Order: sequence, then C-alpha cells, then structure tokens
Amino acid sequence: NLIDLTTTPEETPIATAQPNYPSPLYLGTNNAIDQQLLDERRTIDQLYGLECGIHSNNHIGADHRFNHPQLYRLCTGGLLTGDIIHAIMDIQNTMRSKLCFRHMDNYVRDPTHSNVPSHRLLKELFSAQLVGLLHNHNGTHWGLSIMIHKGQRIHVIYLDSLNNTYPDLDNDLKLFWNRSARAAQQLHFLPGHAPHTVIHHPQLPCQTNNYDCGIFVLAYQRAVKTWINTHLPSAQTSLDQRINTLTATLRKVNQHTATALRTQLRTSLAPHCK
Repeated sequence: NLIDLTTTPEETPIATAQPNYPSPLYLGTNNAIDQQLLDERRTIDQLYGLECGIHSNNHIGADHRFNHPQLYRLCTGGLLTGDIIHAIMDIQNTMRSKLCFRHMDNYVRDPTHSNVPSHRLLKELFSAQLVGLLHNHNGTHWGLSIMIHKGQRIHVIYLDSLNNTYPDLDNDLKLFWNRSARAAQQLHFLPGHAPHTVIHHPQLPCQTNNYDCGIFVLAYQRAVKTWINTHLPSAQTSLDQRINTLTATLRKVNQHTATALRTQLRTSLAPHCK
C-alpha cells in the first residue's frame, strides 16, 4: 500500500484545476499501468468530475465530501483515506441495530490506556451483535478488528489482507475492550463479572497487489453482513460456533472479491458525483 498513483510529475493532467479544488491529477509512467487502466481512469474522470457527496447517518457528520483524488484512488488503486472508508462502511451498513462499524484508534491506541467511550457510544458498542473497528498502520496499511461477545466473554478477530500481526495493537485492543467492558458493566450494559478479551488472527487469502487493503476492509464488512444473514446467532448459539462460522465466512474474501467490489462501488457512487 505504498504506491501513490495520483501524483507523478512531468505528465499531462487528466483533470482541469478549478478554484478551491485539488491540483490536477497526473497519470504517470508506471510500467504496471496498462492502456486498459489508463482508459478506465479517463472514464472515472468523466463520470466523477472533481467532487462527490455521500450522505451518511453516522454521528461523524451528515454529509461527506470527497474530492477527485480520493475517488480516483477508490476506483483505480491507491491507499484510501479513513474518511472515505468510514463513510462507505456507513452507507453499506443497513443493519445498524446488529452491526456497529467505527474508526476509534484515538480510543484504542490511547497511550495512557484510560480513554473510555461515552455512555452513548458504550451502549452502541455493547448492544450490537458485532463491532468492527478500523485501524491504520503507519499511514500505509488498513486492517479491521471484529469484536463479538457473549456476556463478559469478549473475542476480537483481527483481519489483515497481508496476514500481518501487530503485538502492540493486540495489547491495545485487549486493554481497550477490558476497560470499556468494565465501564459498560457500571452502566448495566453487561453482566457484572470480570471481562476477559481474547485476540484471534485467522489466516486469510492475501491481496495480490500493494494498494487494495482498504477495499479488503470493505469486503470484510460485506462478509460480516452475509454472516449475520446466514448464521444469525440466537441466544442459544455458542460463542465458539459464532467464531467458527464467522471466520469461515471471512475466509471467502479474496482478491477477486475485492476487485469486484471496487467495480460495484464505482457504480453505486456514480449518482452522488458531479
């Protein structure tokens, strides 16, 4: 996820700069960029122009504005911003009473290990059947952690399209969920037993390029929705069974899935762009 295909100098721009808009985009001379991709980028430029507005019901704002470079990366490759991933997660999440997706690294990676979500957010986190948290690593790679719980038993499944592991993040996630669970117990959102958090690292099909980690995160979200619809947990479903069926569903996400999702997103975003 280190290659930025949007800013190569000494080439002809494919978008005309306008006041208050980003600088023109440049195609570059990367040998890996074939004519089909160049044609697709010109099509993206014609379809999307310089700005896209996505209405969101999330608390981070009623309307997200994305400029052309962000959409360019979304549709043709490049590291996505947290804002655009979070916004697309939000518009894809049609099961808010069961699923909660957030970007909360300011809580999770708090170096003092004392930052606790608000009462409203705690209720949202622990009333959902599944919680997904978005994580960024050094500004170059995205991953997603999935939390499911039954009572005070908390299990976190970390999803990484390169199968990387991050011991510091594992520790931060354990501390975050333990202190959040204790706060939720004080508010009677959870039973009053000592919380216990376990981290899982399933081996997953890897991305085959160096820029699709954000798309894989969005594909993992869609897989979670499929799991909810297919294996809707009842009160009698054991936590081990939930973890096993969820992991099996997530392992179906691969490069072909991600590539198809990128195409679907391009189509679904078209009505929002001008």
